[in-house]
Amino acid sequence: AWHLAWTENPLFDEEFQAWANGPVCPELFHQHQGKFMIDKNDLKYGDSGNLTSDQKDSINVVLETYGDLEPYTLRETTHNEDPWKNARGSLQDGAPCTNIITKDSMALYYGNL
Repeated sequence: AWHLAWTENPLFDEEFQAWANGPVCPELFHQHQGKFMIDKNDLKYGDSGNLTSDQKDSINVVLETYGDLEPYTLRETTHNEDPWKNARGSLQDGAPCTNIITKDSMALYYGNL
């Protein structure tokens, strides 16, 4: 979302869904499902050598900003942001949801911060 807001280009094409505990990219989730800690050797797809310097900079800024936050803090942060809230609509807390968080909603919200 931040890279999209900063550059007007998504970091990758896959979509995010408004799951109960926050935004989730299902394809990435399924690659490391069940693991609480991962490193680059755990991910089977992608090559960081294919990233542009702008993409690497975005990733580094996000990691520096959010990387040390506890899972509960990250959850609460996303639950207070419009893209996730709007995608979930009137669903109750904890209700399953696969609604897409649109790239347009992310670009608008994060671009205005």
